[in-house]
Amino acid sequence: MKINRGLKVLLVLTVAFGVVAPFGFAQQRMAGGKGIPKYNPATEVTVKGAVEKVTQDTSPMGWPGTHLTLKTDTDTLDVHVGPSAFLTEKKFEIAAGDQVEVIGSKI
Repeated sequence: MKINRGLKVLLVLTVAFGVVAPFGFAQQRMAGGKGIPKYNPATEVTVKGAVEKVTQDTSPMGWPGTHLTLKTDTDTLDVHVGPSAFLTEKKFEIAAGDQVEVIGSKI
């Protein structure tokens, strides 16, 4: 059976879209959809406290991130510091008992 050129092009584009589209939708979701929230300067706060616990958690996207349990004068907060690989690369270490000041967007 002989397939004409137009049908071949359509078939190739359909397959290419099927392979590439999920990556594009994932990027779009992370950028502003229901995935990772964007940093919002309007909700920016500064908190000081003692680190109670440091954990390495994996996000739904599969990226490991560093989280702190931070005890302030009035509250206990979960603080997402950032990707663990970035912190390791920059030789940035946080341990239980450290006193820290965090500036971030509260979500």
